[in-house]
Amino acid sequence: MWRLWFLLASLLLWGACNGVTQQPCKYFSECQGGRACVDGVCTCPEGMQDCRGACTDIQKDTQHCGACDQACAAGLSCEKGSCVCSQGLALCDGICVDTAKDAQHCGGCKQSCKDGESCAEGSCQPSSCPAEKATRCDGVCVDLQSDALHCGACGAACTPDAACQGGSCQSCPSSAPALCDGVCVDLQSDGVHCGMCGRGCGLRQLCQDGACVCLAGLDKCGEECVDLRSESKHCGACGRSCPNGQFCVEGQCVESCPNATPIVCLGSCVDLQTDTKHCGSCGFACRAGHLCVAGRCQCPPGQQACAGACVDIANNREHCGGCNNICPLASVCVGGQCQSECPVSTPLLCLGGCVDPLTNPNHCGACGKPCSLGQICESGLCRCPAGQALCNGRCVYLATDGLHCGSCGKACQVGERCREGNCQAECLPTQKLCTGQCVDIQTDARHCGGCGNICSSGERCAEGRCVVDCPAGSPTICGSSCVDTQNNAQHCGGCDKPCVQGFVCLQGACVCPAGTALCGGSCVNQQSDVRHCGGCNKPCSSGFICVSGKCQCPSGTTDCSGNCVDLHVNPNHCGGCGKACTGGQICSSSSCKCPTGTSDCSGTCADLSNDAQHCGGCGKACTGGKICQSRSCRCPSGTTDCSGTCANLSSDAQHCGSCGKACTGGKTCQSRTCRCPSGTIECSGTCVNRLTDTSNCGGCGSICRTTYLCNNGSCRCPTGFSECNGYCVDLNTNVSNCGSCGNRCTQYVNQVCISRRCTCATGYSLCSGRCVDKKTDRYNCGTCGRQCTQYVGQICNNGTCGCPTGTRVCGSACVDTSTDRYNCGTCGRQCTQYAYQICKSGTCGCPDGMKVCGSACVNTSTSNSNCGSCGRQCSLGKYCQNGICR
Repeated sequence: MWRLWFLLASLLLWGACNGVTQQPCKYFSECQGGRACVDGVCTCPEGMQDCRGACTDIQKDTQHCGACDQACAAGLSCEKGSCVCSQGLALCDGICVDTAKDAQHCGGCKQSCKDGESCAEGSCQPSSCPAEKATRCDGVCVDLQSDALHCGACGAACTPDAACQGGSCQSCPSSAPALCDGVCVDLQSDGVHCGMCGRGCGLRQLCQDGACVCLAGLDKCGEECVDLRSESKHCGACGRSCPNGQFCVEGQCVESCPNATPIVCLGSCVDLQTDTKHCGSCGFACRAGHLCVAGRCQCPPGQQACAGACVDIANNREHCGGCNNICPLASVCVGGQCQSECPVSTPLLCLGGCVDPLTNPNHCGACGKPCSLGQICESGLCRCPAGQALCNGRCVYLATDGLHCGSCGKACQVGERCREGNCQAECLPTQKLCTGQCVDIQTDARHCGGCGNICSSGERCAEGRCVVDCPAGSPTICGSSCVDTQNNAQHCGGCDKPCVQGFVCLQGACVCPAGTALCGGSCVNQQSDVRHCGGCNKPCSSGFICVSGKCQCPSGTTDCSGNCVDLHVNPNHCGGCGKACTGGQICSSSSCKCPTGTSDCSGTCADLSNDAQHCGGCGKACTGGKICQSRSCRCPSGTTDCSGTCANLSSDAQHCGSCGKACTGGKTCQSRTCRCPSGTIECSGTCVNRLTDTSNCGGCGSICRTTYLCNNGSCRCPTGFSECNGYCVDLNTNVSNCGSCGNRCTQYVNQVCISRRCTCATGYSLCSGRCVDKKTDRYNCGTCGRQCTQYVGQICNNGTCGCPTGTRVCGSACVDTSTDRYNCGTCGRQCTQYAYQICKSGTCGCPDGMKVCGSACVNTSTSNSNCGSCGRQCSLGKYCQNGICR
C-alpha cells in the first residue's frame, strides 16, 4: 500500500513541476475530459495533450493548433499542428478564399474584378445575373418579386413599413407588424429580432414579450441558462459543483449513473435513446424543435422538417401544406391551406397561424405567451395539473420531488429521499446510512460491521466481519467480492475500474467484444447496426436494415425513392414504385382493387347501399341533407322533407314548426317556435343584447353616441378612454386632446401625442418649428439647418448630403450620365451632333427605330422625305408607311 501512495505522490510532484495538474483517481468514472484512470492517475491517451482540462489532439484541433490556446482564424483548419486553408483555397488578408471564383481576389490575392464583372476560373468576365435575381438595378442583381428597394421595377422602393411580395409592396400583418431586413416579424416573440431588429436570443433562450428569457425549466446562473437537475457545475443550485468523479442527477450529486441514464457524456448521465443533446452517441445534438426517439433525431408527431426546422404545415404561414409554400401577407394558414381569416374554433391569428388562446399552451391568453414546462392552458390561463406546483418554471410534485420537497426550493441532501413532502433517509433493514449513503454493513468491506470499519487488502466482509476467503480463480477482493481483474467488467485491471456499458474485460483491459468496433463511445456491430452500417456514423435511412455492412431493404420489400415498401400491399406503390391506388382502392397481390362490398364509380370505390354520392348506383347523389339507406336517399330520423331539403322543424330557423316558415331578426327556432336567444330581447322585430348593443343600450331605441360602447346596459367610454366634447378619446395618444381635453398638438409640424405629451414622432427631431427626419430631410440633413442645396437634385441619405444612387455631380447638378444628353457617359459630353439625338447607356445615338439622315435622327418607316432610306422622298400626294411610299 505504501508503494502505491509513493507512486501517486511522485506523479503529483512531477505534474506540479511541469505546469500540469495530475488528478489522482480510483475509479474510471472519476476522470473527465476524455481522460482515463491509469495507475491511479487521470491520464490523456497517447498522442493527446491536456488543454484546459480536456484531452486535445493539438495536431488537428483548431482551438489548440500546435499548442494549447493557439487558435486558428475563422475558415482555417489545423493540419499537423499548423493553421492552413482547405485544399484549393488561398490565404488572402487572413481569410481563405477561392481565387477561381472570388471577385476581390480573382486569379490571385487583391486582384479585383471591375463593376459588372464576375470571377470564373480565375479570370474576370462580364457577369450575368443568376435566375433567382434575374434583373440588374444600379449594377446590382436583384429579385423584383421580393426586393424592397426595387419592388416590381428598378427604383420602385417600398415604404419603411412595407415588405415586397410578388412584385408589389404590402403592409405587414398585425401578427408580425415590424419590418426587419425586408421580412415582417413579431418583435414580441421572434428569437432573431427580439424587442428590436437584429437582437437575437442566445442558447437555451426564447423571446417573450420582447425580452430574451430562459427556456421553461431552466434557471439563469450568471449569463447562462442551466438545468439545475443535471448540470454538474450547478447541481441543485447555482454554483453548487459536484466533486470530481460524481454526476448530477435530479439535482443531487451521485457517484454512479442510474439505470435510466446509464451513459456518461461530457460529465453528465444521459440516455442515448432519448437525450436530444446526445442522441445515438455522445455529443450528437438534435436541432432545435427535434426529439430523440430510439437514438435518432426526428420531428414531433404532426410536424415536418422544412429547411432543418420542425414546423406544423397545417397552420404555418411560411410552410402552409408543404415546405416553402408561403401564404400572401393578408392571409392565414388553416388546415394546410391559405385562407382569408381564422375559423371560429381557432380565432386568434398568431405568427401566421390560427390558434385558440383559451387552450393553446404556446399562446395562452395572448399570442407568444407560452406556459412553463408541464403547465396546461385552461380558459386562457396557465396552470399546473392537479396535485402539482410551479417551482422555478417547472410543474413538480411537492410530495416526491427531491429539489422541492414540501415547498419550492427545499432540496433533500445526498442519501435522502422525498416522501410525503419530507426529506428522509431510506435504507433497507440490513443497511445503515454511512457518509450519506445506505450500505450493507454485513458485506461492505468499507463499512464492515459498522460505518468506517475498512477491511484490509486481501480480506472481504462476511456477516459483518473481515475474513480472507478467495478461490484461486478469483484471487482479488474488490469491496465484498472475490474477483478476477483480468476478465471482470466491473473491476477490469484493478478494483473499481468498471468498463463502460457494452465493453468487455480482456486481460485486464476494457475492449469492444469480438465482431464489434468503437463508434462514438459505444461498441457496435458495423455489419448489422443501422446507425453505423459499414463504418462509424454511417446511418441507414428509416425502414432500412444493415446486412453485411450495407444498407438494404428487408426481404420482401423494395426500395422506392429511399423508402422500403411491400409492392404486394402498399397502396402508394402497388405492383411498382410510384404506382399509387386512388379513390379508396386497396392494393392486393400487386393490383389496385376496390374492397369487397364496394363498386368502382369512375375511379372511386363506393358502397352503393350507404354512399350519399352513389346511392343505389354510380353518380346517384343524395341532396338536401338526405342520407343513403338501403340504396335509397332518405331524410334522417327526426327531420322532414321540405321541398327536397331535410329540416328539423323543432330547431331549423328556415323551417320552424312547418316547411318554409323562416325565423327572422336573429331569432332561433326553439321547440318549433321562433324566439330570441337567451340574454336578448326583441326590438322592432330584431333580437338584440341590451347590455352590449349600442343601438339599444339598456332598452329598445336607446342609441349610444359615436365612439361610445354599451357596457352592462349603459353607454360608456372604453377602458382607458376619456370623454371630450361628447367623444371618447385616448388622452395618451390623441393629438387633439393630448393629456387633457382640448390640448392640441399643433405647435410644430409632424407633432404626435405620446404618453399624454406633445412631441415629435419617433425618428423625428425639432428643427426651426418643424419635426423633421434628419436622415432624409434635405434642409436639415444630419443636423438642424444643414441644407443639401450645393447641387441641383441633391438629396439627404442617412444624414449625409449626396447625389441619388446612379447619378454623379456634373457642374452644379446631380445627373445620370447614362441618360443625360448634355452629360452622356461623362460630364460635358453633349448629344447635339444630330437633331433628336439622345443618350442611352452613356452613349450618344438615335432613339430606337431611327437612323441619321443628314443632320437629324429620322424614322425611315414614316418620314416622307426619307422613306425606306435617307433622301428617298415620296412624290406629291403619297405618304410613307413601313418604309414604302403609298
